[in-house]
Amino acid sequence: MILATVGWSLLWLSLLAHKLGWWHPTALALHWLASVPAALGALYALVTVRARRTWLLVAGVALFANVSLLLVPVLFADELRLVLGPH
Repeated sequence: MILATVGWSLLWLSLLAHKLGWWHPTALALHWLASVPAALGALYALVTVRARRTWLLVAGVALFANVSLLLVPVLFADELRLVLGPH
């Protein structure tokens, strides 16, 4: 969950910096910036899955948070380009 939090924080802080005019990232830059911790977090969540139901629930929450972050650029590519502009 720590890596998912880092990834989501980087995504939202990058969008905030763009909104305030401090930094103008491209959609590809945002994708890579958020995807690295998300991919590591998803891999870690898969590795920590145990056979018990409680472990599946705990690892499932972390897996969902990381995979949802990985899917943001895929599902919202047009919206990110619209918000960030043609850089």
